[in-house]
Parts: sequence; structure tokens; C-alpha cells
Amino acid sequence: MEPEIIVPEYANQFIVSNKDEDIEEWVNNASELFKSFPNNILIRDNNNIEWISLYIYKKLESKQNHYETFGSVTDMGNQWIWAIATGYLVDKDDFCDVKKELESSNLYDYRLQDANCHTEIFNREYSWAKSFVEVEDNPLIDLLVDTGETRIVKDIGIELVDKEKLEEGILEYIEIPIERIEHIEKVIARYMVSYSSTVWESTYDASQSEPTRIDHPCMDIVSKLHLKQKDIDGSYYSENNELVAFEHKIDDENEYLLIRKDYIEKYLSENHLVLFWTLFGEKQFFLGGNNQKWSTWGGFYYFDCDKGTIEGSSRIQTD
Repeated sequence: MEPEIIVPEYANQFIVSNKDEDIEEWVNNASELFKSFPNNILIRDNNNIEWISLYIYKKLESKQNHYETFGSVTDMGNQWIWAIATGYLVDKDDFCDVKKELESSNLYDYRLQDANCHTEIFNREYSWAKSFVEVEDNPLIDLLVDTGETRIVKDIGIELVDKEKLEEGILEYIEIPIERIEHIEKVIARYMVSYSSTVWESTYDASQSEPTRIDHPCMDIVSKLHLKQKDIDGSYYSENNELVAFEHKIDDENEYLLIRKDYIEKYLSENHLVLFWTLFGEKQFFLGGNNQKWSTWGGFYYFDCDKGTIEGSSRIQTD
């Protein structure tokens, strides 16, 4: 049985004014969702057990015109605040370089790789079956950064011989040497996405109207903590029959993939890893039609095992 998870609630996050200056101020000021986002990463249940979120989708919505009954999502005055955070794993020795790079980057544009979404395997094949291992045989991903240096790359291009002959249906071209400038990148770390998804698509199953997606801790976590699914798809148990990880989906606008804090601490310690998150999100004020004012937000967070806390912050993203 899943515990009762106590997630943060946010009230009074929207405005009722349609004045340009009030909209501009609202769009560019941080909401409580962004300012207190670590409270969505580290949360407790009704038994005071702490859980860590490997993935979060959180959306706050003001339905000024009740468009769920009539009207449109883009009606004047409707407002959204949303955020997505994904957890990643990196070796402790590389974490300082990763932290320095991501804290100084525009995280709305500079996104790390998303979790793999597997449609080629069944849920119960996850992590152990040969069919899964073959598609997830190398979960490490290079984190590339621009060195600031460039190089000239020589290549071969083509050029039309006589453009007028195109009207006669004759295409003649010659190969010509070309040069282009290429930015030089270097690998500063290799990281893993902390979770994966399996999807059973409704296209192939008429018994369901929508695809069924289940989020799982990544293969490395599942295998090294010796976790198993039991009666409930997506819920993972330890060898001692303790619930260790599960999806907590309140509705389509509040989704968490949770793992017990004490278990993830053990995993990180034994494997010399750091767990960190990147966040991206938006504040949107709809003006009617296809018009809106919005701001983009990015954040970097990490789990400090020594303190047992989530460190980091989010900020508005500019070009």
C-alpha cells in the first residue's frame, strides 16, 4: 500500500489584473513554486519517512474563464506556472565541473538528455530481461561543453553548373571544396538519467484510449539496490519487502517519481555518485488568441548527502 505523500500546495499565485504593467511584473517575478522547489524534491509521507523525487512535473493553473466548460485555454487572463525537473547521476569526482557549468548556463535552452522512453519492451521486462539490457547497454552520456575554440573543417559541396538548364529539366552540378567553422567541444563528465519510462501505446491496444506510461528508477538503481516490482506496476520493493520507489501521480498536472531517501543515500554512497537535477519551466499569461506574455525559468539542484538536504536555486532565464 502506498503511503500518503505530503506535497507542497501553492495558493494566491495569480493576479486578476489585465493591466500591462501588472502582467509584466507578475511574469518576471519568481513564483513560490520556483523559490521553494526543493520542497518538491525532498518530501515526507504520513509516517514521516523521507522521499526523493527523481522526476517531477508540477503545474499551477488559473482558469479565469473556466475554459474547461467553455472558451479556450488562451482566453484573456488565464495563467500557467509549470516546472519539470529531471534527476541525473554523475561521479563525485566530476560533480564540481558539472555544477560550475550548469550553474552558469541558461538551463531553459541547455538541456541534458531526457529519460529513455521504451516502447519495445514490456513493463515487467524492465531492468532484467535481455531485450531491455540490449537497448540500455550503455547508459552513460557525455556532457559536452564549448571550449571557446574553433577549427576550420574542410568538406565537399555541390554547385549547379547552369541554373537556366533547370527549366529544361536538366540538372548538372559540380563538386566544390568548402570550409566551415566548427566549435570545439570537450567532455567534462559522463552522466546517467536517474529514471526511464516504459510505454504501452494505445495504437496497438484497443482496450485503452491513451498510452500507458510507467516511470521507473534507472536500471543501475534497480539492479544495485536489488529492487523488484510486485503486484502494482511501477512500485518497487526491497529484498526486505519494503516499498522503495513508486510513481505518485495526483493528476495530469502533478507527477512525481519517488524513491526512499535512505535507499538512494546508500546507492549514492556505495557507487561514488552525486544526484542532481535540472529544472526548466515557464510563467505564462494568456492575452487571447495566440498572444501571451511569458518568462522562462531554469534551476540547478543537488542532493547533499552529508547534510541530507537539497541545495541549489532557480532563476529567470535571459538570452
